[in-house]
Amino acid sequence: MMENITEPGTGVFTTFESDNDKRPSVANTKRTLIEWIRTHMDRSMLVFQLFYFFFYAAFGSLFPLISIYFKQLGLNAIQCGILSGIRSFVECLATPFWNALAEKWKKGKSFLLASLVCSMSFTLGLGFVRPSPEGCLVQLPYYDGYNETSGAPLTIIGPYRSLKYDDIRSVDMTRDIALNIKNKIGQSPLYLNTKKLVDPPKAEPGGGRRRFIDQNMFEASNNYRNPTHYPPGSLVMPLYSTVVYSQNKINQIFIIIILLVLFGELLSCPAIPLVDALVAEKTHVQPASLYGQQRTFGSIGWGLAMFCIGLALDNASRFPDYPCLDPGKREKNYMVCFATYSVFMAFALFTATQLSFTYEGDQESMYFKLVKDKMARTLLGRTTKNRSKLVNEENNVEEEAWKSESDRSQSKSAPTNEEILEKQLGIKLGGAGTQTMHADKTDTVPEESYITSAHLKVTKWVHAMHQFCKPRLLAFLFVTWFMGLGVGQVFTFLFWHVQELDGSPTLFGIATIINHVSEIIMFYFSKQIIDKIGHLRVLYLGLFVNIARFLFVSWITNPWWILPFELAQGLTHAGVWVACCSYITQAFTPESRSATLGFLKVVHYGLGRGLGACLGGLVISSYGNSLLEV
Repeated sequence: MMENITEPGTGVFTTFESDNDKRPSVANTKRTLIEWIRTHMDRSMLVFQLFYFFFYAAFGSLFPLISIYFKQLGLNAIQCGILSGIRSFVECLATPFWNALAEKWKKGKSFLLASLVCSMSFTLGLGFVRPSPEGCLVQLPYYDGYNETSGAPLTIIGPYRSLKYDDIRSVDMTRDIALNIKNKIGQSPLYLNTKKLVDPPKAEPGGGRRRFIDQNMFEASNNYRNPTHYPPGSLVMPLYSTVVYSQNKINQIFIIIILLVLFGELLSCPAIPLVDALVAEKTHVQPASLYGQQRTFGSIGWGLAMFCIGLALDNASRFPDYPCLDPGKREKNYMVCFATYSVFMAFALFTATQLSFTYEGDQESMYFKLVKDKMARTLLGRTTKNRSKLVNEENNVEEEAWKSESDRSQSKSAPTNEEILEKQLGIKLGGAGTQTMHADKTDTVPEESYITSAHLKVTKWVHAMHQFCKPRLLAFLFVTWFMGLGVGQVFTFLFWHVQELDGSPTLFGIATIINHVSEIIMFYFSKQIIDKIGHLRVLYLGLFVNIARFLFVSWITNPWWILPFELAQGLTHAGVWVACCSYITQAFTPESRSATLGFLKVVHYGLGRGLGACLGGLVISSYGNSLLEV
């Protein structure tokens, strides 16, 4: 038995073990476990934890593989890099605008739900935009008179998924039958060398079973070898695919995809920042680590979803609408990813309906009322009915009664929308005519506060950029941007490179689990590490490990060897970002920290990650994967 004895004069409980029972206490272990669960599974924060889990599970089930999906459609590395980089650019530029608008109009929940709906709609649209195939690469049976030393008799026939033949088979695209231009590891799609194709043999007349299929299958085959119809380099094929595409049609589809990505990201980017702000507001009176604990559920959702998707994709080799007889050995049906994304995002949307923003209330639509008043005054030459009376359903005045003196006197007694907003915001609204009408009410807000409110954010940003002009901070900013380049390249082209090494989707899922676990561990212990070795040493260590990681990935030939260095992502991503934010909070005054952290995010995630994806695609398209990693 365990006995608690209070020491005299101290009030401290000392625990002694009785002689009857010296075994480890199971009750203490259970109590510790229950306390841990209570800390991490707070019921008041459960809705936020579920939202983060579902949202990032949706994101992790599709977007880490989106570049490989585009690669399978025939897009090259430059196009995939642009599609990935533009997301980072738009997110950093548009998010502050939407957040400020949601705060100003007090419509946070409406903006959140609308952004989730737009994210689901535009993202699912990507799954239904595909280039139309030109034909299928097939191997014919050897026939009399064919020189077998020339290789297998290959030709292109039109899409024939509805037809079945026993004497032809689909052929995967390899580098042996491609032109020498852009034919290095990582470069895709490959330009088909039409000179290595053969003319279809003539069907032999006579009775019995013919050796070759019907000649009408090859009526258009000779056009593929005709340089007038298809100049060299106009026919492309993704590596290990059986479908032949036209480069012109791929470029047309790229324009449609980039518009979907652009508008989708533009309209969906405020979702996570709005929820982050709400969580920060809920946890501001609790330990600072509580906010990070909520975001941890996002990492868990991302990792688990990606792992399950990897297992599913390894068995998703059937296509209900595949244009050729058989798919290539590396082709996967990525509609599994889109379907999983839609399910998780639907759960996230439902969870978001349970969130409540504190400013949602009776004054929620005041800005819309004011905008309607101004539009009516400008377009119709009159004002609308008094809003304060409309809200209370007490306005029975005729539309043209505003011209009379009696109504003007009533409007002075009942405050207008602009007056209500001026009192709420502490700023002056309207032009010269409005200032004349309310000249007797200028005592509500001092003139100095108008200027301060109008230029507050601009002043903070100018001051932050001026502070970064110091050589020490410029060097720090360059390191932050350079690390962002690595983040963009890893996110966009790591799995692209691993697939070239014959890596499977299951490997992608295992790698994702490892790097997310390492990030979670680093987030929990980053403060202790920074306190022990300092901010700059963490940055130096992150740079060194990043260089070693890229060199290692460029040298390996077995894709499974990427797993050990996936543990380094906790330091190169999470550790470096935490060190940057912590360094900024110490280098700047509290008044300018918000602006400097926003500027730092633009440099790291916007310019760094966005340019990293674009430059990575350019390097791969020009020189291959190995040089990119170097």
